[in-house]
Amino acid sequence: MYTHTAHSAIRNNQTDVSLVIIGADLAWTGEAVYSRYNPPFTPWFMRRNEIWLHLASKP
Repeated sequence: MYTHTAHSAIRNNQTDVSLVIIGADLAWTGEAVYSRYNPPFTPWFMRRNEIWLHLASKP
């Protein structure tokens, strides 16, 4: 379904998001969710996707 390049991009973006969250002194729980909003025929440069992480509450 996804090419190796797509999986690489997902991992890279997830790493970027994780570093921002860690830098903000936050934490998350569970696995990341990759959300796709566009149909498959949308050109790659017009696609908008997100990586969702469930933020953990601080005690």
